[in-house]
Amino acid sequence: MKNDPLNRDFNSLKAALEGKQPVKQQQKQPRELLPSWTGRQVQLKMRDGTLITGLLQSVSNYEALIQTNEGHALVMKHAIDEIKEVGGE
Repeated sequence: MKNDPLNRDFNSLKAALEGKQPVKQQQKQPRELLPSWTGRQVQLKMRDGTLITGLLQSVSNYEALIQTNEGHALVMKHAIDEIKEVGGE
C-alpha cells in the first residue's frame, strides 16, 4: 500500500505535523482563457441578454475592459454568459 495516494498524503501530513518536513501547498490554478482574447474584436452576451461588441482591451481578476463605439465599458466577468470573436477574418 506504499503507492496508495491516501496513504502517501497521510504520511506526509503526519511528518509535517511532527516537524520533519514542511507542508506542501498543492493549489494548481486553472488556466484562465479570457486574457488570451485581449486585442480581439469580440461580442459579449451578458446574463441579461445584452450584447456588447468591441475591442477587448484588458482583463483583470474580476473585470474586462471593452472599447466600444460608444466608449469604454467595464464589464464584470461573472456577468458574461458567452463571448465570441467577431469580424476577425
